[in-house]
Amino acid sequence: MEKKLVLLAGGCMIFIIITMLSLPTTKIITQTTFAQTNNKNNINNNSTIYENPTYGIKLQHPSDWKIEEGTSPHFSVSFIAPQTGSNSDTTTPPALIRFGVDNLPSKDFSLEDFTNVQITGARQTYPSFTLYQSHSTTLAGNPAQQLVFSTIDDKQREAKSMQVFTIKDNKSYHITYIAKPERYSEFLPIAQKMINSFEFI
Repeated sequence: MEKKLVLLAGGCMIFIIITMLSLPTTKIITQTTFAQTNNKNNINNNSTIYENPTYGIKLQHPSDWKIEEGTSPHFSVSFIAPQTGSNSDTTTPPALIRFGVDNLPSKDFSLEDFTNVQITGARQTYPSFTLYQSHSTTLAGNPAQQLVFSTIDDKQREAKSMQVFTIKDNKSYHITYIAKPERYSEFLPIAQKMINSFEFI
């Protein structure tokens, strides 16, 4: 059972990182831009609400970020920052934020259990995995855990990430911000606001 859980939770993180580096084709969905107000929680003056009634979630994101949904091996939605400047690497986005939902194998699976297997699974897959932070926080009012870490894939591409996850109704809900290390601080405020805007509906 322990090995199965490691593969499950580690796979969440690993699949997210690989997605950023390879950008697979997924379903591009439409968005609805909402009327602007003086709400200080707006990400910028052209924010958009993403809402998925099937999974009961909602959050804000910049309207110029591409949004893609996937359902294999689990539900996920990615918000991809546009390329800017004269960067020659057009295959890897400067940053993305990915939200995912996974069914847990046991009703007794705690947030601490999930945190431990996330870290263990990542270390088993990425020898270069470096954990900078791991601390408790909240996500949509629920107890959550936040990790900050870096990885290097087999093509020597480095990414720095922040992942926040919680457990609700025997499911894990995780939001992962991934960026090129040199641009991590640049997009971090947007990532924080998107995470703070997340709601269960």
